[in-house]
Amino acid sequence: GFVDCSNALLNYTVGIAFDPISSTLYIADAYNIRLRALLSVGVVRTVAGNGTNGFAGDGGPAVDALLGPSDVAVGFNGTVYVADVGNNRVRAIGYVAPPVADAGCVAVAPAYGYVTAASVPSGSTVTYGCSAGYALVGIANRTCFDGTLSGAAPTCVPTTGLVTSSTGT
Repeated sequence: GFVDCSNALLNYTVGIAFDPISSTLYIADAYNIRLRALLSVGVVRTVAGNGTNGFAGDGGPAVDALLGPSDVAVGFNGTVYVADVGNNRVRAIGYVAPPVADAGCVAVAPAYGYVTAASVPSGSTVTYGCSAGYALVGIANRTCFDGTLSGAAPTCVPTTGLVTSSTGT
């Protein structure tokens, strides 16, 4: 789910990792039994975990997984790794899309998304969208004025990530 970061209630942060590609800070939120992400647009969202201790969810949506996060890391390809201390495993969560970028009024599609116009004349509007399995965070419509698109660029975030795990000893 999405929560404004000013109202986020983290409970015993035990690990953090920053993904410089997506400008996302991942937070192992131990007592809430979830992995959170602070997006560059100022939104905190749950990436993995449903708030219940245990082991379940491999191969399914990350937000439905049962896990016990004790640390977090980000791989070079954007995969997020969660140290699941209660289950002696490292859980991997598929790639999280990076934020949108644009140059002047040339709209760039969000990762795993699309725009309705590639180059926008002054006074025209660009509409952003996301591919199946991704949700748009931010304003979908931006207008071009004097070479600059209005408002902040949106981003596409996965609505579900798949969880896999490796056993440890």
